[in-house]
Amino acid sequence: MRISENTTYNNFLYNLGNSQSSLQATMQQLSSQQQVSKPSDNPLAASQIMALSSSLTQNKTYANTIKDAINLSQTQDSALSGLSDQMLRIRTLVQASANGAYGPDELKSNKTELSSVMASVVDSLNADYGGRYVFAGTKIDKPPFELVKATADDADNNVQAGDIIGIKYNGSTTNQTRSISSGVSIDLATNGANIVGGTTQGGAGTQLGDYFANVIKTLNTGISKPDQLAAAQSSLGGDLLGQTSNFSDKVVNVRTTIGAVVNRLNIASAQNTSQNLNLTTMKSNVQDVDMAKAYMEYQKDQTTYQSTLAMGTKIMNTTILNYM
Repeated sequence: MRISENTTYNNFLYNLGNSQSSLQATMQQLSSQQQVSKPSDNPLAASQIMALSSSLTQNKTYANTIKDAINLSQTQDSALSGLSDQMLRIRTLVQASANGAYGPDELKSNKTELSSVMASVVDSLNADYGGRYVFAGTKIDKPPFELVKATADDADNNVQAGDIIGIKYNGSTTNQTRSISSGVSIDLATNGANIVGGTTQGGAGTQLGDYFANVIKTLNTGISKPDQLAAAQSSLGGDLLGQTSNFSDKVVNVRTTIGAVVNRLNIASAQNTSQNLNLTTMKSNVQDVDMAKAYMEYQKDQTTYQSTLAMGTKIMNTTILNYM
């Protein structure tokens, strides 16, 4: 059967195109180091790559959230560490004021320092991280605690203008929540009301601000009423000193809660890192090129292409003289 020259040429051009396309595809893989450059290369692989890329992006978001939550919690713990020191100093001053050897002058001096330390307590409770107040519940944009001081209208025998008479909490009583993985959330200990709440001693409704006010009022009694000095010092060394310990214990309990949150976040961070490695490996297996294999394929395709060109040269040189 005779094969026409046109058929030979068409077959040659078809094979040349195939060789050239295969060589071009291999060169593209080597230069990009990716098996799939566009969806049409491998629709199934492209779909897997997009899904894995989305999971990696989401995983990175979780990682940033976990890191931010850890930093916020560490800021909380640092603030409460300072608060513990301040409560210890308050206890020391209250205990010293209860000493029968102390007179009105010593009580007045202690009152001045106590007022300063109490103000520092509010500063610690108004700690912020990145402009966000860490003990404000979900109302993070404004200082959650405010020191309440007596005005001239409040002044009487036990209260002087400028005396501390309470602490106002302006935050919310809802903890902030963070999503740390798919379907998993954690509550951060941001409800500041838990720190200044009531103690078991002195009445369940006693707040830290009320306690501060009672200490100041008792000191004022001892300072301004010498005949009631002994009774004032007895109160300072009794219920008020006990409440100091209770509020200090409350701070420790909150720090314990924060510590538990940080431990869980650290575990979540380790799991996130492991998951990120697994997802990266899975994506690499689908997307990345085996360079050694691809280079061997390139050499094969190049040889095939050059051989096709060489054969084409002989075919194209055929003229009518070859048949004479």
